[in-house]
Amino acid sequence: MILRFERTGYACPEQYSVYNDNNNQIVAYVRLRHGNLTVECPDCGGDLVYEHKFENEYKGCFDDDEERYEYLEEMSKAIVEYYQKKEATPIELLKREYEAKDAMLSDEEYELRLKKWGDFVKKLLRY
Repeated sequence: MILRFERTGYACPEQYSVYNDNNNQIVAYVRLRHGNLTVECPDCGGDLVYEHKFENEYKGCFDDDEERYEYLEEMSKAIVEYYQKKEATPIELLKREYEAKDAMLSDEEYELRLKKWGDFVKKLLRY
């Protein structure tokens, strides 16, 4: 998915409509207001997929392009992840969950987790 951010408000709030560049449909709404940066999908009032609270509670726009690009990248990842999860089947979601190695797990715990996933899939295939 290629995203295109179109700024619709420049300050207080700085906001964007985000489009899927492949089909020109709105896929997200971004707003920075009162120190709170939010992304909602598929539009304003939709699912909250990203939120960041700045220390300055009056912040209504990014300080500079460097800061803006840093957060646009983070928001892009959250939007893409949201739609990937939305399009995935329940089994694909479970598989992703079990394939993601949690930093808190030891190698032994991770191997056990993968084995449990394999056992689960075998049970599903029997039905």
